Amino acid sequence: MSYFFQRHEIVSASYTIAVSDQDQSSVAELFAGFDANKNLVIDLSMYNRTNGNSRAVVDKDDAKSLASKLNIAIDQLPEKVAKMATADEQLINASPSDVERIFSKVLDTILNLGARYKLISDTPSHQ
Repeated sequence: MSYFFQRHEIVSASYTIAVSDQDQSSVAELFAGFDANKNLVIDLSMYNRTNGNSRAVVDKDDAKSLASKLNIAIDQLPEKVAKMATADEQLINASPSDVERIFSKVLDTILNLGARYKLISDTPSHQ
């Protein structure tokens, strides 16, 4: 799968957080990584239900602050934040709703660590 977006394409340190069961009629995928400007990007992609993306973008300065606060290298941040948010989750046979809930937990984790994010949605409007 290609992760090319008009804005905030994940280009490095990509980490798969959760993917719903591929045998369902709707599929959700959740990834974390960095865009070309070194902003932390948490990307939720939905297929067959809304066919859209939602992205939370943490600017590079806040991402550096988060890494420093967690005492890790910046390139470890996507995995660390994901693991903190999913520590008590059972991710086997996840449903799309489970993946959406995990996306919310990742965003809550980022906020609880003192960082801000911008939420961007590419969900097409239905006519």
